[in-house]
Amino acid sequence: MKKYMIIIAMLLFCASLYGQQTDDRKDSTATDPTVTTSTDSTVEEELEKQEEQTLDEIMENEDWKDRKPDTSDNDDDDDFHWKKDRDKDWGKNHKGGFFRGGGGGWDWYYLPLNVDVLNTQLAKIGLPAFADQMILSGGGGWGFIGRGIRIGGLGASGTVSSFGIPTGGNGSQIDVTLSLSYGGFLIEKVFHPFNNSEIYLGATLGGGSTSMKFSKSSQNISWNYIWENGYSSADSLVFSDHQSEMSSGFFWAMPNIGFRYNIFRWFAVGADVGYFYQHTDEQKWKMENKVVVGVPKIDFSGVVYRVNFYFGG
Repeated sequence: MKKYMIIIAMLLFCASLYGQQTDDRKDSTATDPTVTTSTDSTVEEELEKQEEQTLDEIMENEDWKDRKPDTSDNDDDDDFHWKKDRDKDWGKNHKGGFFRGGGGGWDWYYLPLNVDVLNTQLAKIGLPAFADQMILSGGGGWGFIGRGIRIGGLGASGTVSSFGIPTGGNGSQIDVTLSLSYGGFLIEKVFHPFNNSEIYLGATLGGGSTSMKFSKSSQNISWNYIWENGYSSADSLVFSDHQSEMSSGFFWAMPNIGFRYNIFRWFAVGADVGYFYQHTDEQKWKMENKVVVGVPKIDFSGVVYRVNFYFGG
């Protein structure tokens, strides 16, 4: 019995020693500042390394601004692509024109004239021929609908005239004015091969009218005659002028190719060349609401040149 008691006492003593060593280890770990400081420093160093590595990776990627955001919304995705494309086109280091929404402004046309049938009639009454070109002025505008395609409209008008005193006449002055005006719908396809510029292919369809205005004065009109004889007193000579005008409508079409350069983001200068096709029905000429018969074919078709100044964004 005594032997068993001695063995149990020895086991209890060993157990108490083991428990005391374990408690001492816990206390030393909890109260040792060196261990805590070392652990905190290691965590902070790891976080700093990760941040520096992330920033370096982003800066090394030249296209980091173009990264597509993580979104499943189709509308947001389309909006992102539209803004990215716009920024690329508008950037100084990217190829593209500045007008991405729409634009409008003024146009000037140079239209060569080949109206020998009219010049022959002018020569018969002793008047000089019309000029061999017509300058037309007008304006237009358009808006983009996507994929480099834009639609809009334009219009212009111009005149040429001939006047003089016919040889062998009674001193009367005769004036003949030829006018042309038109408007139509346009569609164009735009390309951007160079910085801040565009090349476009287009076509315009529409309608217009041409007219010839005739006037005959009883006297040779001069500056002095107007003031001294025309309106100087109650018994002054009265002008007995005669005026008539004949006109007709026509259909026209104009394919063209042009180039436009943006001087500023909101202002561009362009030039193009096209073919002005015009068709007039000779049976529709009228003067004072009366049909004029026997009118020969008067054709304004030919190559046309245009310069334009447009504003947009």
